[in-house]
Amino acid sequence: ELIGQPHIDGLFIGRSAWQAEGYIDILQRASAAI
Repeated sequence: ELIGQPHIDGLFIGRSAWQAEGYIDILQRASAAI
């Protein structure tokens, strides 16, 4: 959901990636969106 939103920057996404599970989730969502 967030990957498609305007004005979502690296800092916002980066905070979600502090845990390995969060980072993996971000990668999966990003790859599904492209």
